[in-house]
Amino acid sequence: MFAVLFEQTADGQRYIDWLLSGLGWTLALAFFGWWIAFAIGIVVGIGRTVQNRAIAALARLYVEIFRTSPSWRRCFSGTSSCRRLVGRRSDTP
Repeated sequence: MFAVLFEQTADGQRYIDWLLSGLGWTLALAFFGWWIAFAIGIVVGIGRTVQNRAIAALARLYVEIFRTSPSWRRCFSGTSSCRRLVGRRSDTP
């Protein structure tokens, strides 16, 4: 049943190599994404406690924007914005 994973592909690799490469990329992206989110969280958290009203207001605005908007809306907005940046209309596939 799993013998197909060890067969050679047209480019000389095995399917298991593709899967392991994908696993490596997934783990690397998750690791670095976590660290970026951690760093942003630390900066925003510190920003909310400083005495400077402008920095505290920006940190509070950041938190309120991400707290009140659902994740699906942020994903949709991000993908449609990326399409506009590269010149494709959002109503075309």
